[in-house]
Formats: sequence, C-alpha cells, structure tokens
Amino acid sequence: MNYNFKIGQGLGKINFELPEKKILQILGKPTNIDKTKGNKCFINDYDYDDLGISVIFHFDEFADPKNCMHVHTNNIVYENKTWKGLDKNNLLKIIRTIHKERKINYKFDYEKIEFNEFIQKEYNFDNIGLTLWFKDNLFNEAVVYNPEN
Repeated sequence: MNYNFKIGQGLGKINFELPEKKILQILGKPTNIDKTKGNKCFINDYDYDDLGISVIFHFDEFADPKNCMHVHTNNIVYENKTWKGLDKNNLLKIIRTIHKERKINYKFDYEKIEFNEFIQKEYNFDNIGLTLWFKDNLFNEAVVYNPEN
C-alpha cells in the first residue's frame, strides 16, 4: 500500500472522489467487513490487516456532508517522510508547516482520552482532513479524510 497522504485528495491510490466500489476494486478483498445500518444512516467498515488500513464509508441523512470516507492507518507518509515513530512535538511542527505553506489558518480540536493503562491524545485538523492520535506522546494512528472547506 502506498501511504502517501495528499491533502484534499486521498491516501496513496485511494482518492476521496472515487466511489466505494472502485476503492474496493483497487484494494482487493478486505480481511474483515463490518456493516452497520441505522435510521437513514449506514457505516461500511473494511479492514485490510495486510495493508495496515481500515477504510470507512459513512452515510448519514442528517449530516453535512451526507457521505464521507475515512482511511485509518498507523503508517502515513507525507512528502516522502514517514510519520511512524515521530513524537508529538515534531509531528505538530510538520502540521504547522503544512498549514503555513498552504496559507491555511492553523487550528485544531484536541481531546485527551484516559484509559486504565495509558493516555491517548487526539488532534483533529479538519481544515486539512487529518486526525492524529498519540500514545505516550508518540504517533499512534492517523485518519485521513476530505477536508472541510
């Protein structure tokens, strides 16, 4: 799998504009499929253990946008540099630089999640379509999605 994060476009071969069927053709058969249906909403979650990603398609009649797609991974590459193993401060500097280069206001939502055995920190950068999780101040996982306009 190509883990190159392209802001506003996708992750590797996965393009935000592609329909669900096309993305599944590109990625092949998933390791696990979890489908959830609700009242005027659904979630299709495709896990690819061998690729180290999950691709989630979400439709919600009451949301804006109604359709969205997220890609979860613990391995992401931006401008040919992997984020695996980076500490929080170094990665946040990279994200700040991305905002500055793109002339986008640097803003994020933050949440601290406490578990019995560890603390996880979540940073949401909706304006570039990126959520980062840190465990013990080290990069743990990323979610890429179509940025908010």
